[in-house]
Amino acid sequence: MKRPSTALLFGIIANTLGGSSYIGQKLALSGFPPAMVVALRMAIALPLLLAYAPKGWAKDAGRDDWIRMAFIGVFGLALPHLVGVYGLRETETLNAALLIGLEPVAIVLFSAVFLREKISGKQAIGMCAAIAGATLVVSKGDLTKIGVDPASRGNLLLALAAMLWAIYTVGAKPTLARVSPLGFTAATSAISLVVLVPAALFELPAVDWSRALSPVPIFAVLGLAVFISFLHSVLWNTSLRGIRASQMAALIFLQPITGCLIGLLIGEPMPAATIIGGLLVFAGIYFTHSAEQARDETSG
Repeated sequence: MKRPSTALLFGIIANTLGGSSYIGQKLALSGFPPAMVVALRMAIALPLLLAYAPKGWAKDAGRDDWIRMAFIGVFGLALPHLVGVYGLRETETLNAALLIGLEPVAIVLFSAVFLREKISGKQAIGMCAAIAGATLVVSKGDLTKIGVDPASRGNLLLALAAMLWAIYTVGAKPTLARVSPLGFTAATSAISLVVLVPAALFELPAVDWSRALSPVPIFAVLGLAVFISFLHSVLWNTSLRGIRASQMAALIFLQPITGCLIGLLIGEPMPAATIIGGLLVFAGIYFTHSAEQARDETSG
């Protein structure tokens, strides 16, 4: 197991990389349909994961671990990837970066439901603030547009994807106590392809190969495969093995910051509703994490 300081550093790098992934996905979508983007990056990353995974790692996983990895591969990896990339196709990377802030809130919520952890008053305030902020970002300040505006529907899918990503963090923690992070990442990635490959094949007739085989989408997919599906995932799981899930939830705060900075640099619009919603999401993350941290210090 890595020392806490090293694990924390890995978590910081992983979340910074995660915040930069939205622009890569947007560029990949300029040539490939959504499911194909995710399937290609996962298929390219899988041989790297298997090559670097320690020998015999699978022997450390028990029956319950394999069941958990299968569930995570489908519902905590393939599903949020697909929901998120379909949402991103309809909206800006900046909104994707802001809405990922719902993930740490969902981690607290799922921990309460599945791990029977109590939600404090401060956490409840944080969750309400984050949900209110996400609603503003999703609707762009006008709830009547959600059903008819493609961008609002895309934002809604991104919010759902952020909630689904919490399944990965909450579910991975117990297995990572026994299984190598590289092995865990390889196993869940391989299982996710069972869902992703059929979805990509379904989209195959819609591919415009003149655009797909141009340099920008090809290099974007390769970058996503190497730096996100491989490096980010390994760093994330290595970090999660050495720090608490609540600490990792706090580090997710880096993703919207990184994504927003990139969005602003490439000139994406930031209307008032998005600014206010983003601030509420940030406040929600702060309240949920500070309450969790205070409880950990008290119990420690």
